[in-house]
Amino acid sequence: MLDKRMSPQVIHWNSPKKLRVKNKHVEFFRNLYLTFLEYDGNLLRRELFGCPSEADVNSENRPLGHTLGRAGPRGGSFSSQASSPPFQLQKQLSELDEDDLCYEFRRERFTVHRTHLYFLHYEYEPASDNTDVTLVAQLSMDRLQMLEAICKHWEGPISLALYLSDAEAQQFLRYAQGSEVLMSRHNVAYHIVYKEGQFYPVNLLRNVAMKHVGTPYMFLSDIDFLPMYGLYEYLR
Repeated sequence: MLDKRMSPQVIHWNSPKKLRVKNKHVEFFRNLYLTFLEYDGNLLRRELFGCPSEADVNSENRPLGHTLGRAGPRGGSFSSQASSPPFQLQKQLSELDEDDLCYEFRRERFTVHRTHLYFLHYEYEPASDNTDVTLVAQLSMDRLQMLEAICKHWEGPISLALYLSDAEAQQFLRYAQGSEVLMSRHNVAYHIVYKEGQFYPVNLLRNVAMKHVGTPYMFLSDIDFLPMYGLYEYLR
């Protein structure tokens, strides 16, 4: 038993069933445990270095561009960033210095990611007072356990960009279909950005999630942070 007067620093589970105990302290540590469970420890072995900005700042901060879509399964649509013509792309790639330590980073900005918008059924009724706000976040497969908690804390519309492989997208579909919490919410938009390359395109994911917000205001959040109960109504 946890003493309600004390704030625990460590929790030990001696049975897998204990992970499902309903307690605010257990829920906090459970989310931490599930978050770090699938971390790749090899990431800590890599040398960290910074890449200097290029003179052409505009090329570093390309806009997301227009989307061209076709109907996809489950009512969603497939889209991709508007890309440069092939000859222009090849010219831009040829101008990169392969001996540059930041070559892979600079090359990555020319990558065009497949995107499946509204992967699951989505419905949103605009508020009559024009003050509605959407929670915006991005995540990868190792953060799926945060979705139910966020949906419980935020009653309003949510726009999420998920960075997944094709196989992981199917795993997410099964996970969502097996969750009563997620299936009961139709005002949550899930946008799948399919994995391409070795880097995590955090800015692209944020742009995708923000681009498809249907409310006058948005609340940009980190997937690891839970909004306090009642924050949605408070912000409105």
